[in-house]
Amino acid sequence: MFKIKSEGAIASGIRRIEAVCGTAAHDWIRSNIEKAAEQEEELRKRLNDINQQLEKLDADSVSYPEFPHIMAGMLDTGTFEQKNAVFKDALAHIEGLKNATVEADKALKKAQAAGAAKIAATMLEELDLSSHLVISTEGSAALLQELLNGLKSRQFAKAAFCIVNDGEKLYLGALGGGDSGHNAGNLIKELAPIAGGKGGGKPDMARGAATQLDKADELEAKAKELLS
Repeated sequence: MFKIKSEGAIASGIRRIEAVCGTAAHDWIRSNIEKAAEQEEELRKRLNDINQQLEKLDADSVSYPEFPHIMAGMLDTGTFEQKNAVFKDALAHIEGLKNATVEADKALKKAQAAGAAKIAATMLEELDLSSHLVISTEGSAALLQELLNGLKSRQFAKAAFCIVNDGEKLYLGALGGGDSGHNAGNLIKELAPIAGGKGGGKPDMARGAATQLDKADELEAKAKELLS
């Protein structure tokens, strides 16, 4: 058994090949199969987590077949051709699972954006847009963007500060400029550090993020104080 581990150019017209053979080749193949199994476990967990979120949003999940663990037995009893086939199949499986995870992540972002637009529209319909606003809610980063977009599309002329908590991070957004009497960028720079965050932007719109979820109430209170 002879397996090429890597190859590449080291000078003009010269390539370097690294390979293993015999027992070393068997060990190298087994090592790669084991690494593939570990990758499969990590990627599978990520894919399952994304699919659960997709289901909550009534969106189609992304499926991908399980890793063919039974084929690993051929590493002990199979022929060279069978062992090599297992090796290639494992690499192809991981590559396919990576692609499926990327596809699922894109689908989730699309579903979140669609759901966020509806939630933002409903929230804004219930707010008094004739005065400064401080909005604090749970949701994704997409919801923050939709709230900011919704306010701008409604020609909101006051200042606003938004806090969206996704359970891991606080996404912050501010509107200002014009005749609002406030600078959005300055609002983010002043308020974000309260919750261990940072950010900035232009006078009319700025964004930031913070990691200290337990400071959300304090952050909201300070925002209301500044915009009162």
